[in-house]
Amino acid sequence: MESGSSIQHEPEPSARSRWFHRAAALEPGAIDQLFTLYRPLMLKLANDRLQGPIRRKVAPSDVVQTTVMKALEAFPKQRFGGRRQFVAWLRTLLRNEAIDVQRRYCCSQRRDIARETPLCNAETKDWLARISASVSCGGVGGLGTETSIDALLAAMDRLPAHYRLVLRLRYYDRLRFDAIAEKLERSSNATRMLHQRALAKLLAETSRGLGLSPSASQPEVKR
Repeated sequence: MESGSSIQHEPEPSARSRWFHRAAALEPGAIDQLFTLYRPLMLKLANDRLQGPIRRKVAPSDVVQTTVMKALEAFPKQRFGGRRQFVAWLRTLLRNEAIDVQRRYCCSQRRDIARETPLCNAETKDWLARISASVSCGGVGGLGTETSIDALLAAMDRLPAHYRLVLRLRYYDRLRFDAIAEKLERSSNATRMLHQRALAKLLAETSRGLGLSPSASQPEVKR
C-alpha cells in the first residue's frame, strides 16, 4: 500500500520518460497525461514558493492550474533535448508564475494601504492639514482655511493610488523616508522623488479646485 501511494504521487521514471516522448511526438492526449503525472511535483513546488499571508489569498493549486494552462499552450512549440530539460522548463514556468502572483499580491496590498484611511473624517483632515503645513504652495498660499482643506481633501481623493500611498505613509503614519522606501521596495532617493511628484500633483489639483492657476514651481518641502 505504501509503495502504491508513493508511485501515485511520484511516478516512476520509466512512466515519465514514456509519456514525455509520446508528448514530444504530439500524440493525442499525451501532453495532458504528461502534465497530470507532474502535477504532484508542481503542487509541492508551489507550496514551497507561496508562504506567509499570501496563502490566505492564493492557493498553490491556482498557481499550478495557471502554469499548466500556459505550458499546454507553449509545449508543442518547444524543442527539448530530453526530459530533464522539460522539467527545468516546467520549474521555470511555475517559478515565474509564483513570482507574478506574489508581485500582484504586493501591489494589491499597497493599494489596500492607500485606501484604508477614509478621506472624509476629522482625523483625515488633521493629517491633510499637516501636509498643507509642510509645503509652500506658491499661488495657493496658506491652506489653513476650511475651504482650502476641503479642496485639498477632494484633490487627495483624485490622486493615483501610489501618490496617495506615499503621502499617507509620510504625513498620516509619519514615517521617515527610509522606512517608506522599505515599504515601497524603492531606494530612498526614488521615494523622495515620488513624494515630490505626489506633492506637486496634489497642489496642482488643489489649485484647480480653488479656481487658481497652478504654480509652475515645485513645492518646497519643509524639513
